Amino acid sequence: MLNTSDITELLVAQKDTFSEVEEVTDRLLFAPAEELTELVAIRGKLLQRAIKTEEEIRAAACGNENLLEALSYSCNVSELTEELAGVFEAALRVKAAVNRVSKMETDVLDRVRSERDLALEQIKALNKSSNSVAANYKQAVRTGFPQSHIHGKTMTV
Repeated sequence: MLNTSDITELLVAQKDTFSEVEEVTDRLLFAPAEELTELVAIRGKLLQRAIKTEEEIRAAACGNENLLEALSYSCNVSELTEELAGVFEAALRVKAAVNRVSKMETDVLDRVRSERDLALEQIKALNKSSNSVAANYKQAVRTGFPQSHIHGKTMTV
């Protein structure tokens, strides 16, 4: 079992990870559409790191009711020891970073949906153009097989 200073260090690392998530999430709001896929992948890796750290913290605190209460903000702060107060403060910093990220989630989802819709509209416009493969296929289906030109003569198959 880790001591409280080790858990505090893990919490600081987790807060730092969520600060990186916050930075990447902010970039998702304004980055060019071409960068969105890469940013989402980076963000996913950072969130996986945060989850792993959370699992380590929970495993280290397992069986220590006072520590679990400090980590879950369900304790009387005035009754905490100095060590547990440090854990509580570090856990609050993590929670603050998580809250900042979650406040941006709706805007990020809206941005991604907007870019998706724009891409779909561009695809539809391309498919409607007279030079598109889809338009040629549609024309071929409507009129039967396409006509071939051989030696200046038009032949129907």
